[in-house]
Amino acid sequence: FELMNDGDTLITAGSSIVQDSSVTKFPTEKTYRNIFVITMNKKFNMSPKLNWITDYKQEDGITILNPQLVKVEDGFYMFWQEYYVEQETDLWVTRVAKLNADGSLDGEIHKIRAYLSDCKPIVTSDNHLFWYTTMNDNAPTFYSLDMNRLDDYDFNGRIFADAFEIKLSQYTYTEIDDPSRMHAYKPDVTVYFKGKKLVNGQDYTYRYEDNYTQGTAYVDVTGKDFFVGTQRVPFEILPAKEDPPYQEPSWWGNGGQATSKPTATKKPTATKKPTATRKPSTKTVRTGTGAVIIKGTGTSAATPKKVKGVKVSNLKGKKVVVSWSKQQGMSGYQIQYAKNKKFTKGKKKLSASRTSAFRIITKFKKKIYYFRVRTYKNSGRRKVYGKWSKTVKVKIRI
Repeated sequence: FELMNDGDTLITAGSSIVQDSSVTKFPTEKTYRNIFVITMNKKFNMSPKLNWITDYKQEDGITILNPQLVKVEDGFYMFWQEYYVEQETDLWVTRVAKLNADGSLDGEIHKIRAYLSDCKPIVTSDNHLFWYTTMNDNAPTFYSLDMNRLDDYDFNGRIFADAFEIKLSQYTYTEIDDPSRMHAYKPDVTVYFKGKKLVNGQDYTYRYEDNYTQGTAYVDVTGKDFFVGTQRVPFEILPAKEDPPYQEPSWWGNGGQATSKPTATKKPTATKKPTATRKPSTKTVRTGTGAVIIKGTGTSAATPKKVKGVKVSNLKGKKVVVSWSKQQGMSGYQIQYAKNKKFTKGKKKLSASRTSAFRIITKFKKKIYYFRVRTYKNSGRRKVYGKWSKTVKVKIRI
């Protein structure tokens, strides 16, 4: 509770459960708290006067913190914080009420989008209620309320991210030549609400989506605290620029229109020398009565080459991206990872198509993993594998 002196009157504000006989009879039904104010004459020659400021019920599910009193010329202002569930999401708000000198409520109770702290509000010379607070080790946040305009500050519920004004530092990019596809395109993000710049990490968070290759990429901005929901903002990654077509000089006779550059006449190639026909191989299988001759072509699938340029990078959210240098003529790639360099603990294998040069793998634990890649080529009903690439070690971080 808080005690304040006002001339010949002592005023006390606090929070308590309702003190009556029902507390003993039904303890589970009267454990919710409400705000009260008690006024008493300093001479103690009058009975104290009790005023209940709030009348919350158990089913309201509201938690109240102890109030703070601020003296003004014509009475008091009382502040307290409430914690409740709104739209299925936890929420803290600050309540502000004007009290008369006798402790009775003067007007309505306002709900403000703000936090309180041990820094008790003060009254400034321009009739503003002023205080500050710090949250989650952030820089101090200062609050200033005009006592004559408290209705303008009333908070009527959480604000959805659709109301954000989101600005990106860049809305188009030109794709760079990056075979590994590891380059991420990340425009800076600034978020406003009703002209006020919001704070990243306090009022919202954001993440990028599909921002590695050409096409449409996105920034997803998600509200925090008093803001809820997500707003998606697109930006474009354009194909890499190509060399312009050959431009003939204006004096060439065709008005300077773009044409294809003349190509030199190809020199006739010499006729290839016929190669000797390879003799089919034969295989003799002995049976009980004689021999069966099996003829074949004598050819087999070539062993794929060893994969080069393997890189493994740790992404946010316990993910990794494995990339490699593409090979021509292969049917696909196989990725293997394990918890030890001998690939005997927690070993797993994944596949990637022949057109891929990377693969993102998710759901890793915060440990060290080892990765390697090899190619394979389909040969009839079987696969012919190449040698494993060099092993790459990576530590998974959050």
